[in-house]
Amino acid sequence: GGVRTSSFFASSVNVEDLQNSLGSLAESKSLRMEEKQELSSLNNRLVGFLGKVRQLEDQNMQLRAMLEQSSGIEVKSGLPEIWEREMQALRQELEAANHERTRLEVRIEGYETEIGQLNNRLDSADQIINDLEVEL
Repeated sequence: GGVRTSSFFASSVNVEDLQNSLGSLAESKSLRMEEKQELSSLNNRLVGFLGKVRQLEDQNMQLRAMLEQSSGIEVKSGLPEIWEREMQALRQELEAANHERTRLEVRIEGYETEIGQLNNRLDSADQIINDLEVEL
């Protein structure tokens, strides 16, 4: 048969609105998956950066110990300048990655809220359709 409508159904729920809601829900889920993948990628980069910082710190400690042992003088100066620059660059990348991660987490929370609202609208629309089918 054709599309069944009643004045109540036509005023409360529009098939086009339901289709738009379903489309929005699918799009939100897709965006959420992309953001989760991006967040995972950022987390992996963060782990890499932290590993690099730890490696440089360990290497620095070893070099200090070797220098102290060979010269008999305690090394009080900081890291050689090149390592300082490398660590500063890594710290900046880490900070940027953390900022991006926070930004994505906020967006994901917004999408989760929107998905919940769309699911509620969809449930309400399904209930209205079921009620109308029972009436007919």
